[in-house]
Amino acid sequence: MKCVATKKDGTPCKGTAREDGLCIAHLKTNNADPTPATPAFLKGLRRAGNLRVGLRCVTMLRPICTDGCQDGQEVPRDWYLTCPHDPYVGKKQHINQVPIYSEPLPDGSVTLERMEDRISWETWPHLVEVAVNLQVNSGQGVERGRRKGYILPEELRSPFYPNGIAPMCQFRACRWQHGLREFKWGTFCREIEARMIGASATDAAGQLIYGAREVLHEGKRRAGLERVAV
Repeated sequence: MKCVATKKDGTPCKGTAREDGLCIAHLKTNNADPTPATPAFLKGLRRAGNLRVGLRCVTMLRPICTDGCQDGQEVPRDWYLTCPHDPYVGKKQHINQVPIYSEPLPDGSVTLERMEDRISWETWPHLVEVAVNLQVNSGQGVERGRRKGYILPEELRSPFYPNGIAPMCQFRACRWQHGLREFKWGTFCREIEARMIGASATDAAGQLIYGAREVLHEGKRRAGLERVAV
């Protein structure tokens, strides 16, 4: 039996039908999910507030197992490859102070007796910043991290994050995930961040590409940043 589907040019398909009158090629096309998988955007992540120091940092995930896979003296270096405990995802603790009051007094008022800590936990990935800078680690931060088992957020596959986690801004202490743009110096959420990283960039000899940075005079500092190609 021939496949009942047609080719892209409208001519009949000559493939042999397997199921539902379709050949293997058209079965794969028919069963494909038309909706692309969307990585997770984490709640509570913030943009960097201090933009005085330009350092490119890539956010990665560090493997941590609290169920014994890292215990003992003969733990293999690549233990995270066989760990069944979702090693890249853990719990983040939240502490909220709740006021505890006395029973109402005759006039309806109450007395504040104490403040009580209420603790809750939230599923949260093991985020870690890895510097990528010739002066810090010869620009090999990501490669060195991978040798320790670090992965990029988008590479994660977890029951809690089945489609991974969306990438984050590569400016130090900035983990914003929205509106990211590719620049000459990396991926950032604001152009000023890219310019600051470029202003701190050095050549192979360790010399600043754009010369010494102005730190005292704001006008000269801004003018220097405008010269940086992004």
